[in-house]
Amino acid sequence: MTVVTEVFAKLNLSLLLTGRSGGYHTLDSVTVSVTVSDRVELCGPSETSRVVFAAGETKPPARCDHALATLSALADLVGESGLSVRVVKNIPDRAGLGGSSAESAGAILAVSRAYGIPPDDPRLARIAERAGSDVPVLLNAGFARVAGRGERVRRFDAPAKFHFLLAASGTVDTARAFALADEGGYDASDALRHNDELEESLRRGSLPPERLLRNDLYSAACLLEPCVARTAARLRAAGALRVGMTGSGAALFGMFETREAALRAASRVEAPYVRVCESV
Repeated sequence: MTVVTEVFAKLNLSLLLTGRSGGYHTLDSVTVSVTVSDRVELCGPSETSRVVFAAGETKPPARCDHALATLSALADLVGESGLSVRVVKNIPDRAGLGGSSAESAGAILAVSRAYGIPPDDPRLARIAERAGSDVPVLLNAGFARVAGRGERVRRFDAPAKFHFLLAASGTVDTARAFALADEGGYDASDALRHNDELEESLRRGSLPPERLLRNDLYSAACLLEPCVARTAARLRAAGALRVGMTGSGAALFGMFETREAALRAASRVEAPYVRVCESV
């Protein structure tokens, strides 16, 4: 049994905090999938669940904990002792792009196909919610409105293809970023109005004004990792029409009118991770 799935990275075009519930932060976010992806191959049943990475790629065992827990839950669901997946990584971890959740999302998609379980089966939804806040939105590509802890996902269509230049330097401690952002308080009603406007702009196919590309974690990320602000400045200097941060960072995105413009800018941005991509 071999089933191969592709999981696309996500960008938070906006990420607004709306409160806390059950010890977790709640949010309202507008996301888009982009053409950076991990390849997740379900290799079949095994005595124990395993995550194997392609030759030359490594990931600390502790960073696989969520994926292994997801595989164990899926194995229980389908009546196997364990399940194994092989992963080809392209989405960086700990950058706000969903890289740490891609293995879990890919495993869920692969098991759905291999065992004939409908993708909208509530049992898969529960496993996705437990696997991590980004996993539910990674299960389908495109534009989405995400709410709650990330478990409430509503897809929507946008006619335009958007061109992005991704750049990341350093890492941001997510827990500390949220703790710092807490000091600013929450306004759920404002968040909903804000993202309604952003969604409407995208539905029209318009390049959204930068004021709508708001991330409530940005200021905290800049305090914790000064590279974030420097990377934003480099994207602007390279000609990005809009600049925003995804997740808790440290990846930022610049928006361009064409792929060619993004490619020209890429040669002018110095960062450990630089990638040109488009909306899916």
